[in-house]
Amino acid sequence: MLNVIVPYRDRDRQKKILVDELYNFLETNIEEPFRIFLVEQNDDKKFNKGSLINAGFTEVNKISAEGDYYCLHDVDLIPNSDKANYNRPPEHSIIHPYGHEHCLSNIIVINQDTFLKMNGFSNKYWGWGYEDTDFYFRARYHGVKVIRSDFTKRFESKVYKELDKQTHKDLIEKNNKPAAQINRILFENTVIKPEITKDEGLSTIKYTLVKKEEREKHTHIAVKIDNINHNDQYEKELIDYQKLFNPGKLNLISLIQVIGYLIYHNFPVPTWKKKKKEED
Repeated sequence: MLNVIVPYRDRDRQKKILVDELYNFLETNIEEPFRIFLVEQNDDKKFNKGSLINAGFTEVNKISAEGDYYCLHDVDLIPNSDKANYNRPPEHSIIHPYGHEHCLSNIIVINQDTFLKMNGFSNKYWGWGYEDTDFYFRARYHGVKVIRSDFTKRFESKVYKELDKQTHKDLIEKNNKPAAQINRILFENTVIKPEITKDEGLSTIKYTLVKKEEREKHTHIAVKIDNINHNDQYEKELIDYQKLFNPGKLNLISLIQVIGYLIYHNFPVPTWKKKKKEED
């Protein structure tokens, strides 16, 4: 059976279109039985896509049979051609038919045992960015083959359709925000210490199940993510530094490198406001 997991929050228009379009497509185009699960983050924390997928997988896996496979699917993406690929991947492989080449984004088809082998997604990426780059790195580290035989690039595909209009410029702007910069640092530290992927991810997800409700074409799962967001402190200090010192690009890059070093060695990040007052 194919289990489709769709992580989201506050996307009422997109989720309705997705459920109708995807349900009709799968009913017509694949032979496997299927179920669609919308997994909603029901708390006031920053969005955590990786944690939502881990929580969704955990809940769905409770009722799944051995050998089921999964599709991890963005809420604002629908199939737009009968060439859209939701087929079962070979063992120890991931099918990635659409997205960016440097990461595993947008739509991923993966077997149950492969997701378990990779220890799922990391839980440490809060806000936008790098959870999908981390997942690609996990695949490579754990010897999982990524199949892109029918891959189409994001923004260029006629096989899949995005419900929200975005451009490369939009992604660059998101990547320049402090939260994304902190996520980049965390990813770079994972590259340096890849063994941490064995101990952080699906095995460390903490969540509270708020609701699980069967609906006509899908199951709605609402959860609260209980993992602690350690990134807020670093993001706050990065913003404070920018406000107080108005650094140029070179200084800002240097600061990001310093914060990365401190995170890597589990040292506290200095409070810039306090230091500035002492100097004054």
